[in-house]
Amino acid sequence: MLKKICFILKPHSPAEAGEAQRALRVFPRMGLSGEICRREPADRVGTLCLCEDGETLHMLRAKGFCAAGYSHAGNAGERFDGASYVVQEPDLVDADSYEKIYQREAGLPWTILETRRCLVREFVEEDLESLYGLYDPEACRFLEPPSPDRERERAILRAYIDRIYGLYGFGHWAVLLKAEAGQENADLVLAGRVGFSALTAGQEQELLRLGVPVRPDADFGFLIGQKWRGTGLAMEVCEALLDYGFSRLGFSSVRADAHRDNGASQRLLQKLGFSPVGEGEGEKRVYILTGSS
Repeated sequence: MLKKICFILKPHSPAEAGEAQRALRVFPRMGLSGEICRREPADRVGTLCLCEDGETLHMLRAKGFCAAGYSHAGNAGERFDGASYVVQEPDLVDADSYEKIYQREAGLPWTILETRRCLVREFVEEDLESLYGLYDPEACRFLEPPSPDRERERAILRAYIDRIYGLYGFGHWAVLLKAEAGQENADLVLAGRVGFSALTAGQEQELLRLGVPVRPDADFGFLIGQKWRGTGLAMEVCEALLDYGFSRLGFSSVRADAHRDNGASQRLLQKLGFSPVGEGEGEKRVYILTGSS
């Protein structure tokens, strides 16, 4: 969890008298502390360093600090080669964005949102065994399960975590049941996977064939474990994630599909507001949901 933001500035940096000072006054309202440093901070854990030059940024990252670039009027043209993030106007960046920068730099999964019963976060490698447990015989009727080769699937999951989340800013996420009252130290249980993926060329061609006039921004998919089907959990999580897609990710419309024999998924999509647009490949019915403007 992020606790402090440190500006790593050179002596007499113009940022010290301007943006950085304004940000230091804002941070406490976000629940964060902040300071201006001339050298590396004392604590690595819980600290995000904002560096105004690339050399310092790479030096701190090599020492295990979480660091991002800091661009301001006084360092125009500074190169931050290899930096994952470069912050501008730090007093206008919200707490959630700073937290996500810190988590990404620290190799921690992003928490996407919480519902009444669930926490939705990015997958981690440790989820692999639980992921297999979601594919009961009923799920395997309609979805391709992971292969029996655990190491192959582990490599696929690792590549997905490393590439997809950072590239698109979205993906399929783990749905974890929150601990019940009196069980605060219990492990969170993987109850499903839900999220978005980029449209494939085949899906785009399919939509053209069906005469869909707009190109959706993403494909939506879901899988809830057998134990929690029929409990309203799928509706709870899918509704929250679709709202996240439209309000936070800026989607204007999304696509989904369900096998024509999968009545439960078709009913859920329609409850969520999806409209059927025709028969797709592989005995699937294709649906579109458009966000409210």
